[in-house]
Amino acid sequence: CVFVCSFSFSAPRLGTGPAAVGRPLAGARGSPPGPRVATVSASGPAPAMLRQFRHGAVGFASRLHACPPRHLGAAVAGLATGTTSAAAAPLHLETPLVHSQSLSEHLGAKVYLKLDCLQPPGSFKIRGIGETVRTAVAGGAKHIVSSSGGNAGLAAAYAAQQLEVPCTVVLPSTTPMDVHPRLRAFGAEVIVHGGVWDEADARARELVEERQGGYVHPFDQATTWSGHATIVEELSRQLP
Repeated sequence: CVFVCSFSFSAPRLGTGPAAVGRPLAGARGSPPGPRVATVSASGPAPAMLRQFRHGAVGFASRLHACPPRHLGAAVAGLATGTTSAAAAPLHLETPLVHSQSLSEHLGAKVYLKLDCLQPPGSFKIRGIGETVRTAVAGGAKHIVSSSGGNAGLAAAYAAQQLEVPCTVVLPSTTPMDVHPRLRAFGAEVIVHGGVWDEADARARELVEERQGGYVHPFDQATTWSGHATIVEELSRQLP
């Protein structure tokens, strides 16, 4: 079982929320079964998240060991549904995979933690969103526009900053106010429009046309899926 660890900036309270526990790694329909993957996010103010993460890490630090790069085999490696461009450096980091003895004993299975919370924007979303932003800029986009106030929006803002293009993130009025300064810290312009995400997203699509921009959906783009698949490629090297 692999837990992909991320910091989630879109919720106002600190907590952990496993999602998709037991779901196979992303792959083509009918792919052979692979290791199980889940995401675990710590939500809330950054200092509290760091304290929580540090407390948890110290608790089992003496029982963690980095997994050496080893080949999983063609079945798992073949689960990746796309590849990123070899001609451009990715905007994400290859993050450590660590084995947790304490969680393994608790759950009765071998548990590994994929530390994508160490990505500069704080989550795995930079893998896919970064590839989408990079592809848009390579295709001539002069401006990046997103409508996500969560990790996808932060990833879009960070990627645009790294590629030195302006970025606008359109948020609904229901997005917590503490998200705004985090987006601006990556150089993004923040616009509040509408009361729900659909309304903010509609405005974002209008801005794409007005500003010769590249549209970045929070999850529903082929380049995003391709970028996220890099986590499978890393696991194929890191899992014993």
